Amino acid sequence: MSENSRRADLEKFLTTAIARGLTHKLACLVVRGQHRFEFHAGSSTPQTEYDLASLTKIFCTTLLTAQAVTEHKLRLDEQPWPNWPGVTVEQVLTHRAGLPPWVEISNIQDALAVKLVAKPNTQTVYSDMGFIALGVLLEDRLGKKLNQLYTKPHVHFLGAEPVDDPRCRALGGVAGHSGLFGTLGGVYEEAQYFLKCLKNPETPLEHRLKSFAEYPGPRGLGFDKPSENGSTGEALSDKSVGHLGYTGTSVWIDPTQDAIYILLMRRLDDGSRAEELRAFRRQFHQQAACLASS
Repeated sequence: MSENSRRADLEKFLTTAIARGLTHKLACLVVRGQHRFEFHAGSSTPQTEYDLASLTKIFCTTLLTAQAVTEHKLRLDEQPWPNWPGVTVEQVLTHRAGLPPWVEISNIQDALAVKLVAKPNTQTVYSDMGFIALGVLLEDRLGKKLNQLYTKPHVHFLGAEPVDDPRCRALGGVAGHSGLFGTLGGVYEEAQYFLKCLKNPETPLEHRLKSFAEYPGPRGLGFDKPSENGSTGEALSDKSVGHLGYTGTSVWIDPTQDAIYILLMRRLDDGSRAEELRAFRRQFHQQAACLASS
């Protein structure tokens, strides 16, 4: 099959997300070496800003954690939360702190008062609560609010009103787990930086981020990794890192393929179609990897 045919098939597949009612707007970008594929569907344009949801974790919180560690303002083995005895910064980054996956909160005091549900470092349970606490800790150690520490022209915090995540809204739209909005191009710029860190780190911060991404185990320090049943399936190499966002966003960086895969959506369901969205993401990565290898 020719590259043009593969591109046409991928465009047709992506458009089905709108026809099926998964979203009303969608953008994707696949870059692998000299191959580049960009596509917008529905009401999306290159200027459209998407709620990036948990992509905030890698673009902002993981980056700032690496900065704080590099500047000796934070240690990975610290246990800085009195209400969570034995919980280290490292365990929060790998989601092994023993925190519950979902808790409703009205303010930051609620978040820091959450009780552990498991002994630290005994199981991997994805939880936003640790990243909320980590965001507050970074503000203290680095001396500014997150929206002052992370200032990019096309990926930024917009405040509470447009944010999908209710806990982020309760925290004013600026938090360690969610709150960033960005254009497709802005997300690509951030992903390019991480790809450089993985392939050719030069500064101490870039070397630190590479070590975070290459941390052994099912998750990196602040980064997600591919899994057999995950949204990337077997399309990406085991050296890849990335993250998903609840709103339908995802970014994956594969240094082995010199590739970046970005999918931005605004999902329309309340979570009841999670498996359908997972399957959609998986097929996207399969077709995108095929396209990029042609």
